[in-house]
Amino acid sequence: MTLSDWPAAIQTSVRTETLRIAPTTMKDQFDKILRSLEFPDEKANTLARIFMENSLDGVYTHGVNRFPGFVEYVRKGFIRIDGEPE
Repeated sequence: MTLSDWPAAIQTSVRTETLRIAPTTMKDQFDKILRSLEFPDEKANTLARIFMENSLDGVYTHGVNRFPGFVEYVRKGFIRIDGEPE
């Protein structure tokens, strides 16, 4: 995932020192990207909420900072969209 995958308003903000994104905007963007990777609606929504909540809780390593790597792993087949926790 590259910066060009994000909406223009977010791309512009990334170039500043502080990036502030409304939680719903963050969740909606995560959800949109996950659905584009063919995650089922419910799973995409759950994952998007978890990534957003982790970011809001200050756990960026499991929130917004992890999301691009997660997307990359899905694209490479390391993470299966049909996988379920055991």
